[in-house]
Amino acid sequence: MRPLAAVAELGSLDAIAAMLWKVISYLTLVGEVVMLVLAIRLFLARRTRTFALLMWACVCFVIARSSWFTFGFVGDFLSSRSGEAARAAVDRWHEYTNFTFQLLFVVLMIATLISSLRERSSVVTRGG
Repeated sequence: MRPLAAVAELGSLDAIAAMLWKVISYLTLVGEVVMLVLAIRLFLARRTRTFALLMWACVCFVIARSSWFTFGFVGDFLSSRSGEAARAAVDRWHEYTNFTFQLLFVVLMIATLISSLRERSSVVTRGG
């Protein structure tokens, strides 16, 4: 009888972990949107190349990180209508989109850091 109770308890722990993971995923999505809004506002306030690059890097990051939500919704919608082949195609596109926008994020962040360093060196040169 004890092993059955342990299995039932394990099942409820899995359900709690799944629910917690879903809550964390949605909170992360909200945080990413807040980050994007702040990056856009910062660019609109400063309007420099560095902040433009930072804003576009944040856009790419949010697209890459939120693609699971978009493609999950589309995949579920298509699989209910068209079957598993459509779902597999959507999963492939999700992977491509995710990797592409992650790469763009990294490239834009490197460009942002380089631009920031150049801006700082030009301020130091003018000031010194």
